[in-house]
Amino acid sequence: MHDEVDTAKLATPTRHQRANRSLREVVDELGPVSAATLRRIKAGERPDLPVFLRVYSWLRVHPGEFW
Repeated sequence: MHDEVDTAKLATPTRHQRANRSLREVVDELGPVSAATLRRIKAGERPDLPVFLRVYSWLRVHPGEFW
């Protein structure tokens, strides 16, 4: 396993899962994750572990797919 999250692999399904919904709708669905954090993930920035775990759960994928 690599030491870093592949942010491109995380950003793509995050954009797809959001689809045409507003960031506010997605934030409400995710829980304590801000719209700014989602924008950073979509831009390819690496989230901290609690956010990463919440996002992978929301995406319904195994977190190992992003390494």
